[in-house]
Amino acid sequence: MKTRKHKISRNKTLKIYAIPSVDKDIKAIIDIDAIRHNVHFLKHKTGTDIMPVLKADAYGHGLVEMARHLRIIGITYIGVATLGEAILLRNSGDKGRVLAWLYDIEGLMSHLVCSEIKNSPIVNEQLRKFREIRTRLAEINIFPPLVHIANTGGCFNYDVSDFTLSRSGSGIYGISGKDKYDKHLKLAMTVKSYIIQLKYVNKGEGIGYNWKYITPKKMRVAVLPIGYADIIPRSASGKLYVYINGTKRKILGLISMDQIIVEAKEIDKVNDDNVFIFGNGKNCLQTIFDVANKSNSLPIEILCHVGYRINRIYNSTN
Repeated sequence: MKTRKHKISRNKTLKIYAIPSVDKDIKAIIDIDAIRHNVHFLKHKTGTDIMPVLKADAYGHGLVEMARHLRIIGITYIGVATLGEAILLRNSGDKGRVLAWLYDIEGLMSHLVCSEIKNSPIVNEQLRKFREIRTRLAEINIFPPLVHIANTGGCFNYDVSDFTLSRSGSGIYGISGKDKYDKHLKLAMTVKSYIIQLKYVNKGEGIGYNWKYITPKKMRVAVLPIGYADIIPRSASGKLYVYINGTKRKILGLISMDQIIVEAKEIDKVNDDNVFIFGNGKNCLQTIFDVANKSNSLPIEILCHVGYRINRIYNSTN
């Protein structure tokens, strides 16, 4: 098993162990071409430079790897929430500009309250006051090098072209801040697993904790090694589907921590790699928005729960 050493004191080191990628049962496939498209679209939309937000492990997309790909794309500033995240980037070898805005920051910034609402009186007043502060600073010859207030919703719904940066978090990954897919962005993450068991269950048998599902007939079912410890919200129990071999299959019973039980067909096989939890709307009809709607959650909340048992794979044609 591969290990890496992390310095914790002058004389001691701590070995950090990780599950080898080959032994992870879940794949999160991240489309770097989609990320590139989203960055370019947001830059054109706002008329500003874009500072991608990589807080919370880049919304589940992987802080260090996402930073590396974004630097290649040409990103100058990367935004994080905590000093720990900034230090992690530095320790990974990233030498670009990093802004951790919960602490003393270089420049002038604020955050919009409800930017997902167009022409909100609250947001309009925020923008007015923010611009007024900038004007007053200029009158005393103070010109902050960075001036930014827009999150992803602000990029879409308000004119922020007179600022230097826009901070887009969810938009980088294809989520505009709305509760549905936006055609201008491309969803970056697809999550897949595979079948580890196939079995027949007789009519009248209970499936899962508390037997919330009773089989109406003799059924073939499949076991998938993914659960709410990974990325699927337990609150989606009884409502969520997966796609196996291109067809929609219902998740049966309560979602467990480590596994789900789904409807199976005769064509299904153990170790089938075409089991989609969600995709980009093309490779799989079910997207992160569908998962969020069925679990009374937010897409970004779900993405932030990508667990250590998920193997991230970064794909790019460029």
